[in-house]
Amino acid sequence: MSISKNRLNFWVDLLMFVDMLLITLIGLVMYYVLPPGSGGRHGGWGLEVKSTFLGMSRHEWGDVHFIMALLLLAMLVLHIVLHWKWIVHQFKCTFRGKTKEPDSSCDTDS
Repeated sequence: MSISKNRLNFWVDLLMFVDMLLITLIGLVMYYVLPPGSGGRHGGWGLEVKSTFLGMSRHEWGDVHFIMALLLLAMLVLHIVLHWKWIVHQFKCTFRGKTKEPDSSCDTDS
């Protein structure tokens, strides 16, 4: 069973969007809920109090944040590969020489 290029583009783009949302949300959690230095406060009676969010420390959220960023980078490479013909075409249309005949496929109206 093969998947069409349009359907693959849709899923890659959707996953990239969801990944960017998660990266943003994790970054906001790390910045506002678990700010730097929140991992090892000392409470009363000399006990160490660890700040966590959903059972994970700031360092663990940072690891998830980094893995999500790597996943986004991999999907971005796939996105570029899937759109490579369009990218090359746009590059040619943008930087074609002034002396060449006009190319109707480079019209911006479509």
